[in-house]
Amino acid sequence: MKHSEEVERNALKYRPKFQAAEAYAAERGWQFAIVDETAIRTPRLANLKFLREYRNVEPEQKHISAVLQCGAWAAKFPTSETLLNALASTPGDRLTWLPIIWAMVIRRHLIADLDRPFTGEVPLALAGAQA
Repeated sequence: MKHSEEVERNALKYRPKFQAAEAYAAERGWQFAIVDETAIRTPRLANLKFLREYRNVEPEQKHISAVLQCGAWAAKFPTSETLLNALASTPGDRLTWLPIIWAMVIRRHLIADLDRPFTGEVPLALAGAQA
């Protein structure tokens, strides 16, 4: 990945390299695109960075079952907050359940729209259901 300023500044230098890459890709039926930092600085990147903090959390099967059977799914638009409120009755419970919920998003037991910023309450759906 090149920064847009660098691509513009060195356009003549990069032109033969980009042309060669484009020809190489075309021979293989691929598409070649010049991508700068604006293409990856998206809500998806921020959300994935947030979720990676929970990648080593291994929810127990009893916790997965509790989340999947939770009454919060009866709501028309369940969110991370409504799910957490349904599972946790104390602040300590919230600290237990929050990493489980995000780990289940990583493992695709729960679905969140990664292209929308995770701010406040995040809409969630059960895997296989429409988010």
